[in-house]
Amino acid sequence: MRIVTGGGDDSRCMFHKGPPFERIVDGTGEELAHTRGAVNCVRYNNAGTVVASVGTDKSICFYDGKTMELLKKVKDAHGASIYACDWSSNDEYLLTCSGDGTTKMFKSVEGTLIHTWNVAKEQQLKSPDVLKSPDNNSKTPMGGMQMGCAFVQGDLPVSVGFNGKIAILPLPAALADTTADEKIQFLLGHQSSIFDASSGSLIVGDSDGVLSSYDLASTNISRFESTELDDETLQNKVHKGAISSVTTLESRVYSVGWDDAVRISEGKSKVTSHIKLPAQPSSIAGGATIVAISTVDGIVLVRDRKIVSEVSGLSYKPLSLDISSDDKFVVAGGDDCKIHIFAIATDFAMEEINVIANGHLKPIHALCLSNNGTVLASADVRDVCIWSIPENKSEPWTPLIGKGRWCFHAQRITSLAWSLDDKVIASGGSDDSIFLW
Repeated sequence: MRIVTGGGDDSRCMFHKGPPFERIVDGTGEELAHTRGAVNCVRYNNAGTVVASVGTDKSICFYDGKTMELLKKVKDAHGASIYACDWSSNDEYLLTCSGDGTTKMFKSVEGTLIHTWNVAKEQQLKSPDVLKSPDNNSKTPMGGMQMGCAFVQGDLPVSVGFNGKIAILPLPAALADTTADEKIQFLLGHQSSIFDASSGSLIVGDSDGVLSSYDLASTNISRFESTELDDETLQNKVHKGAISSVTTLESRVYSVGWDDAVRISEGKSKVTSHIKLPAQPSSIAGGATIVAISTVDGIVLVRDRKIVSEVSGLSYKPLSLDISSDDKFVVAGGDDCKIHIFAIATDFAMEEINVIANGHLKPIHALCLSNNGTVLASADVRDVCIWSIPENKSEPWTPLIGKGRWCFHAQRITSLAWSLDDKVIASGGSDDSIFLW
């Protein structure tokens, strides 16, 4: 049995046989075939007869699978560090990807270049309204750097970029059948923690500042682009920090993030404007025509792309909130373990008219009004509580499910959602669990 390892900044490939394993090529030229930097990837072909290695020095090295003799070195195979390689099922071709934004196919051992896919440039061309026209001499955007590659079913080449986009690469004409797609296709998703989601077409924001739309019918995924922020890195960030909450209202998508801004998207593709907030936001909810936002300092109401009302200087930090479907009141959960109810006047002024003081023992991280507006769900680090909403919101709110009954989450409850018929409520928490009640 043979094992080849690489990865150190000493540029070495270590060859071993065993078990027990011992080095079989020690200090010879084969170990130092790469001239500088790290060896990023080593791969045996399927037959075990040839080993390929790629690294920071932009070269590809082919070795005999048994003797480790250097068979061929392809210098400057890419314009930047090569991060990964993979063999085709018949061992005739080697696929490589690089920080120069390209993925290439080489003839095995001979090292002859068969085809080049400029994946980064293809992504730039797909976003003409956001990105500057790609220049052959320009630096590769960080998000366009290709970090991994593989041949998948049917020897279909794919590569993965730094921005998490999976590129499905069409085979070269000489190798493809007549039905092969000639365009690069991209599969999208999130690479970091998802902080919030909004219903309908699932709108999801993450801690990288990336906003995505999931079409639940077709299962297609697309990322939002920003006409305000330069995205020359191809990382598709619409916020300068993590996105903390998302909601939809009419045809617009509203998202708030750690850049202390609410960003507004027309439709489900482009962020076209933003409103600077007075403090860092924690949650957002949409009513009929108003969007309510909680910040570490208070509550803000937004209508028609502008702030129409604000309450600040509160003695507690609002951690969560929801707004009624008729825009008449807002409920806010605080770090004081209380639920605060605010009435909204016709001029959008807010006045606190009621407080639920003894419903929770811990800060309230999630609130959700039922679709018919008669019931409120609230949650802290353990308990989910249900409240009956009186006609007069200043009267006492009766607990239908009090603390200590629905208490099976092990960590903070971060979200609540009612079913369309208001018969079931779902709760999601930091304990990686979703409960249906």
